[in-house]
Amino acid sequence: MIKELSSQSDLDKAMEIYLEAFPPEERFPVEKLLSRFKNREELIYGYFSGEELIAIATIFPLGKIAGINEENTFSVLNYFAIHHSHRKGGVGKRFLDSIIKAEKEANSALIFEIENPYNGDESSVEYARLRFYRRCGCREYPDFVYNMPAFGGGMVNMRLLAAGAEINLSDIELSLIRESIYKQMYYLRDEDIERIGLLNV
Repeated sequence: MIKELSSQSDLDKAMEIYLEAFPPEERFPVEKLLSRFKNREELIYGYFSGEELIAIATIFPLGKIAGINEENTFSVLNYFAIHHSHRKGGVGKRFLDSIIKAEKEANSALIFEIENPYNGDESSVEYARLRFYRRCGCREYPDFVYNMPAFGGGMVNMRLLAAGAEINLSDIELSLIRESIYKQMYYLRDEDIERIGLLNV
């Protein structure tokens, strides 16, 4: 069963999965995330096995982006994590397929940030994640540079994927999405983006 999370007990369990799954440089402060959920600036969904919460997905809506097909809206799959004891058996694919299907029905494109898998070999953890997203039908943009601002300073070399609405994004459109993510989801100003060097190739 999939549902949007709102009770404190569900959110507490979700934050346990979140803290276990992501390294510190990729984590928003828990208090900030919980505030965004409360104000519905970001949505959090859970995948349940019976009464047990076993996976979470948080979605940050970007809305329409000027300069890109006005029929589409955009959202970012900010965090997606499966409890370590349930990472086999297809839970992740079933969960993500459901999210992508809902976005597609809403004519919304879902954007993913993933650690750059193209620098390593095909046995790397990053490449294994890419194979998972491929199985879910995500479109790759391997040549488009995307650096995620790291919490605590600096940046993490990432790449963007997309799923949902049937669109093939150009580099110009990806640049507009990147700017929207930086400003809306990470609260960065133009001077912050330049200071950190996020647009450096």
